[in-house]
Amino acid sequence: MGDIYGGIAIVAGALMYYWRNKRIFNRTNPSGIEQFPSYAGKLTGRVGDAVLWFVAVFALLFGTLVLAEAHEDTWGGLVYALFVVFFIGAFFYRSK
Repeated sequence: MGDIYGGIAIVAGALMYYWRNKRIFNRTNPSGIEQFPSYAGKLTGRVGDAVLWFVAVFALLFGTLVLAEAHEDTWGGLVYALFVVFFIGAFFYRSK
């Protein structure tokens, strides 16, 4: 049962991360500058993107940990090591 929950969480997290990046791409003009209809639109857009990013990263990390816990005796240690690398990298990486 952990495989199903972990897989669903990973797929949902990946889709939310893709959706966030698509929202940002759709707001850019041909010069690559984000355009908003108003200041309130900019605030709601940025807050929405931040929430999507946070939920996506949490879902990806949760799914990874659930799968690693379910398969700890075979390849779970490797996943835990990759989890630490991803967890550290996710908070230091900033996109433009």
